[in-house]
Amino acid sequence: MKLKLKSDFYDWYDHAFDLDGMTFQRISKSITTRKQDLESLKNLGFRVPRFGKVIDFYHEILTHKQHPEITPVIQVVVHTDPKAHRGEGKVLLSTTEAFLRHPHDFCVEYIPSNRKSQRLLCVGKRTFWIEYESKDDWRSNMGDVNFKVLDQIPERPRFFLPMFAIDFVGKEKLYAIDLNIAPGLEPLKGIMTASEIVDELKNWLEKKDDI
Repeated sequence: MKLKLKSDFYDWYDHAFDLDGMTFQRISKSITTRKQDLESLKNLGFRVPRFGKVIDFYHEILTHKQHPEITPVIQVVVHTDPKAHRGEGKVLLSTTEAFLRHPHDFCVEYIPSNRKSQRLLCVGKRTFWIEYESKDDWRSNMGDVNFKVLDQIPERPRFFLPMFAIDFVGKEKLYAIDLNIAPGLEPLKGIMTASEIVDELKNWLEKKDDI
């Protein structure tokens, strides 16, 4: 089959796509919201942080003294653009400050991770674990960033897209925090060639009904 690319950003393997044929869409801004993505991850069986409106987390703080069994969320990641990815459209705030500035915005419980995250990256049937670490930003993929491929695993989550990434944070437990259907593939340089990446996408699309 032939596969042509429609995208709103450039990646290093783009030259391997065909000029015509079936269209592979790779759009950096998601058509789903962060809430929908977290619900999808939860339905797939992944552990996810608590999420909801800022005002609801703030009310937990107010009622904590009367109901000490409620563990309030102290810091939240507020998503000012719930469809953005690549570290954009979000800010880390205390729950109180978030209430003062963004009371009705969507937010996610902040999980401390020492500026590190792990990414499950799927290209066709090939699946990789990648670690990201930022030296100067609370977001692991922003600022001065290092990454390394930790492993390649034989199985991928049963999520029926030819390419996607799931990001995880946490120390003792990993929490799935992001579902990205247009991930950058910079970490795969030297591991896969551009042609191998496009061939994986073609093979997955040709055989998806059998997967």
